[in-house]
Amino acid sequence: MLKLYFSGKYLIDDPYRHFGLYHKRLELILAEKSLLDGRTASSTPKPSRKDNPSACPVCDLPDPNREHITRHFMNELLEHVASQSSRTSCGLCSYRGEKAQNLAKHIGLVHNKLDELLADEHLVSSRRDEIKSKPKKIFIGTTCPGTNLFSNAINNFFSRS
Repeated sequence: MLKLYFSGKYLIDDPYRHFGLYHKRLELILAEKSLLDGRTASSTPKPSRKDNPSACPVCDLPDPNREHITRHFMNELLEHVASQSSRTSCGLCSYRGEKAQNLAKHIGLVHNKLDELLADEHLVSSRRDEIKSKPKKIFIGTTCPGTNLFSNAINNFFSRS
């Protein structure tokens, strides 16, 4: 793929897209049949993106966003990132993240790796089993109930003197 540098510092990964969108020359590029045929032949189709489920397939959280579901598969996404040449820049586009976790989330959400993982029923089932084996979190309020007991015991201890 052709890469252009502007003023020695800006990288243009896709010059056709750049000129078409930023210089409003899209109609000229689309009119050039040879350019269009070459682009179509070299592009790979993305897997179809699934809509958000009504409940998380792992923890049954109602109306989860895709980012929530991605967290359940972070280990697999990080393994995928580790297999790439760079742990902070995407090999499929020009995305660069500061951490491997950001790149893993990007690949899962933007490049539909999450949908591939969700298609593996055995993996989803094992994640559900892991979540179910953990103790449930219980909301007990905004302050710890032991705080009052502890402070009362301290007050009683010092008031005896």
